[in-house]
Amino acid sequence: MGKTKIKPLYIFILCILMTVLVYMHTDGSIKELILRCRLRKTKPHIILIVVDALRADHLSCYGYKRNTSPNIDKFTKDSVLFRNAFSQYPGTVTSLASMLTGLYPNTHRAKLAIDSHTLETLSIVPIDNKLTTLAEIIKDYGYLTLGFVSSPLWLNNQLGFEQGFEHFYAIPGYADILNKNVYEVIGKFKEKKLFLFMHYIDVHSDSNRLPYEAPYPYSEMFTANYKGNFRGGEEDVWASLYLAQCNLKRRHSLSKVDICYIVDLYDQGIAYMDSEIGNLFNFLKKNGLYGDSLIIITSDHGEAFWEHGNFLHNTLYDEIMHVPLIIKFPHQLFRGREVNSLVEGIDIFPSILRLLNISVPESVQGKEFLSVILRDRRGKNYVFAGKDGFSMIRTQDIKLICHGNRIEFYNLDLDPDELNNVTNKKDIEMLRLYYMLDKWNRETLSAGSVVKTNGVNSNKKQVDTLRSLGYLH
Repeated sequence: MGKTKIKPLYIFILCILMTVLVYMHTDGSIKELILRCRLRKTKPHIILIVVDALRADHLSCYGYKRNTSPNIDKFTKDSVLFRNAFSQYPGTVTSLASMLTGLYPNTHRAKLAIDSHTLETLSIVPIDNKLTTLAEIIKDYGYLTLGFVSSPLWLNNQLGFEQGFEHFYAIPGYADILNKNVYEVIGKFKEKKLFLFMHYIDVHSDSNRLPYEAPYPYSEMFTANYKGNFRGGEEDVWASLYLAQCNLKRRHSLSKVDICYIVDLYDQGIAYMDSEIGNLFNFLKKNGLYGDSLIIITSDHGEAFWEHGNFLHNTLYDEIMHVPLIIKFPHQLFRGREVNSLVEGIDIFPSILRLLNISVPESVQGKEFLSVILRDRRGKNYVFAGKDGFSMIRTQDIKLICHGNRIEFYNLDLDPDELNNVTNKKDIEMLRLYYMLDKWNRETLSAGSVVKTNGVNSNKKQVDTLRSLGYLH
């Protein structure tokens, strides 16, 4: 009896079925290998979206009572949602420098520096050009690197943020203007593999009349029924500057109704921003750039509304440090999953590289979180933020903040809003965190000893703008 010939098509189908079975029944390391090999071959587009000053707990998908984010909520169905992601600093320059270098603030040292005597002369410490940015590595791997930012005051070449980008566009204005420019540029380059970095400023506090101001019709979405008297400030102090003055004086004349109104204004900005993110995703889908792309939505920091006697963002409480992190993997892999493990903004850098099977530089301090998704590992036990004498360490259950000689210790299980400081020098857990934070500060400072910290002088226009946004008083 002759041998039966097996058609090549049947062999191909059998191989596919065997691969699927292996993927379903092997441990995470095999799954990760298969995934990385697949993505190394296809080279997905990478789109990193940063929405400035966006609190995680003001998005519907993070449990917020309002429907502020229907488009982002829809996006989460294709994505992995990280419930416990934390920024490394409560300020744009330092936080994004950490995200784009994979280094803690003590190490990269990029910041806005203010003269402590006059508060008038501002210098800027840029990202040291000896440091390697995410864009530089991805560019060397064959990607076209494009940056689009709506806040050129902070994210510019003077500060080092253009490092590694072949094209870097500073486009002041609302998100719809930024998006139009993105659509036009992508139309020219969509045949190439893209690394797209987008920074939106729309949710951030404003410098004109109201502290937060969205365009119509979002400007009346949640505030139409406000009956109070607050119109954005008083006398010659308005908008963000008014809130900054409240912080400086440690008092204000705002009623609870007025503060709720300010929150409503902030939420309207989120709703507007969400609509433009929806428009961006529709564009990507129509142009075949959505399905096979790695898309990340996150923020540099959140925003405070007097929960701890402050507005804006200059403390280390969770309303500022807890940020959204939502990642859509190519072909919607792992869609609908939620990760409760602790992650940090600096972890984005090594996670993208590991996903693409690119070697992560030894100097990078972030840890990839791909294994947390694939192998259901717990991930980090601690997250850190701040620098020098202004820093924090946090677990899932407890948190320590050090600000000069002041120490705050919170039991997050019993006090998730960080309202009851239970500092006790005899508390073993508190002492353990204190010594860990001290060690972290010393080690990360030491790692940055070779970084240049020479500031560059700002001009008067930059100083005036920073003051109007509440960064100077």
